[in-house]
Amino acid sequence: MLATAAVLLVVGLLIGAAAPIARTVTLPLREREFSSGGAWSWFGDPRAVYHAGAHHRTYVGWDAPDGSIQVASYDHDSGRRVMVTLKARFQVDDHDTPSILVRPDGRLMVFWSAHTGNRMYYRTSRRPEDVTAWADNRGSTWSAARTLISNPGQRPYVKFASNDRDTIAMAFTEAHPRDLPTSIYFAEYRAGALRRADGSVISTMTNLPIAPREGEKVYDRTTNGKAWVHDVALDQAGHPVIVYATFPNDTDHRYRYARWNGTRWIDRELVRAGGSMSLDPTEPNYSGGITLDHEDPSTVYLSRQVNGNFEVEVWRTPDGGATWSSQPLTSVSAGNNYRPISPRGQRGDNMNVVWMHGPYPSFRSFQTGLRTQVRTPDNAGPGSVAWGPGPLDVFATDRERHHGVQPTLNGNRNGAVPIDFNTTVVSAATVMADPNPRSTPIPVNEQARAAD
Repeated sequence: MLATAAVLLVVGLLIGAAAPIARTVTLPLREREFSSGGAWSWFGDPRAVYHAGAHHRTYVGWDAPDGSIQVASYDHDSGRRVMVTLKARFQVDDHDTPSILVRPDGRLMVFWSAHTGNRMYYRTSRRPEDVTAWADNRGSTWSAARTLISNPGQRPYVKFASNDRDTIAMAFTEAHPRDLPTSIYFAEYRAGALRRADGSVISTMTNLPIAPREGEKVYDRTTNGKAWVHDVALDQAGHPVIVYATFPNDTDHRYRYARWNGTRWIDRELVRAGGSMSLDPTEPNYSGGITLDHEDPSTVYLSRQVNGNFEVEVWRTPDGGATWSSQPLTSVSAGNNYRPISPRGQRGDNMNVVWMHGPYPSFRSFQTGLRTQVRTPDNAGPGSVAWGPGPLDVFATDRERHHGVQPTLNGNRNGAVPIDFNTTVVSAATVMADPNPRSTPIPVNEQARAAD
């Protein structure tokens, strides 16, 4: 078993809101820093989930700069964030991104794995909608892992989406585009078989795995260069939508939008994306990132180079991709912005997109944090934080400078502290041992390894 460490951080002020906010009040939408350190690969989903139960909360997971697996909840009513470390210093690699599932009973399951290896790990929260305590899952059983797609000597890259009822859609390539000239394929699981978008059978489950070429080809590499899948979703009619990048050459990345209209695939180029976000010359195909709003796949979030800097934009189509409107979410930024995602289940604009921000030398040496947009006032009300055992420190904001002010600090400190509530999350940067240091592995067969 792996040793597990956990840190619990309750931030009364979070990203600009301390006191509960009435849901009937419309506040301005503002960019806020959600985590000062964190990153993710785009091959791990869902990375964020919105759930409306007893609370209205968004749950986000990421890999920290020290390799810790972290998850946070954000309460839309109170503005409070709670952050936990499920596994301290697991591996410094953004491919270890945790994926989040909210069970029907409201408890969370979080899954992660190392970049390579034959084990996946998971934890289950002890209480519904609460990230502060986690069970070790002993006694849970799993069926043997099955390999769906196999290309001997290569690693197909696959994205999945479900309608939460009877269908699992998948879009995939034959390999890493660095290793082979790749195309984009589609298949979906339904009624005991892998099927094309029109419902015709590709393979029954008894004849797995399939080769990539047995899937339904959506894009051929001869069209405009090799390709890499970024996201797949199902629209309200159950029709699949795919977004992906193509590479006429390694410095010219193009985003494309493909949708099944009920009778055929309609595939169009959306916009030029620039070059690779990675400074590692061995990863020339790391586009800034494009993702679908899974509640409305006519909305796309993407990162592309604008005047040399990676900026996040939202694109919308009213007619299935024939025409588009776009809006910048970041502009003239001090640093680069990459890999936006839209939390699953979130239908409003409050924290409807989260992205990485900062330097990205490589997937093993990222220096990014996470940012989002939330509806929040200019100034935060009073809040408190415990830096250790003892009395709480109380904070409010200076209206003129937006700095944190401590009127009294345990009776012996006062004055302004260098905290900008417009951009910075108040945090106690300590990691405490988990009293229940166990993570449960799921056995995975040798063919179903995590890929880079």
